[in-house]
Amino acid sequence: MEWTRYPEYNPFSVRAALARRLSLRPDQILLAGGSNVLLYMTGLAVVAPGDPVVVTPPTFGLFELIGRFFGARLVPVDQKPGFAYDAERLIASARKARLTLLCSPNNPVGHIIPLETLETLLKETRGLVLWDEAYAEFCGRTALPLLEKYPHLLILRNVFEGVRTGRSAAGLSHRAPRTGCRIQQGEHSVQRRPFQ
Repeated sequence: MEWTRYPEYNPFSVRAALARRLSLRPDQILLAGGSNVLLYMTGLAVVAPGDPVVVTPPTFGLFELIGRFFGARLVPVDQKPGFAYDAERLIASARKARLTLLCSPNNPVGHIIPLETLETLLKETRGLVLWDEAYAEFCGRTALPLLEKYPHLLILRNVFEGVRTGRSAAGLSHRAPRTGCRIQQGEHSVQRRPFQ
């Protein structure tokens, strides 16, 4: 491809290669120009003004910004001293949330939410749970096996964390097929609020 041309949007060949590497299907992968684009798409597809959105400060600053941008009612579940997660309070808050935004390992502090806590939370809520594991390679754990079991789970990762090509690293979204299709539709304003 000539450098003066835009690349294909969400190219199947790249999704197929990543699917083989991650033991997923290509329809479970959505590529974008960074996690900020995927977070915006998620907010556009799911959040309406006044919807409760759970965040766990201190965490990735874009989570709160996305919630505010879409007029959400932010539900902060502050971390305990030493940056430990309050699992009980987090799960209780997520029960009524439209969207729960979690980062593990957490950016900027590096603490990990146990996968058992994530799975309990997924059992307790019908809202979308966005699990950002951009730094999963550094902790050796991933929530990818939970995708088949929980259709309301969306996982964000970076394809090349630490290796920048062009202006930014590519964002990667893994999701249950039903969830991802709705988010892709939301990007094009076909279906704004898929989760009831």
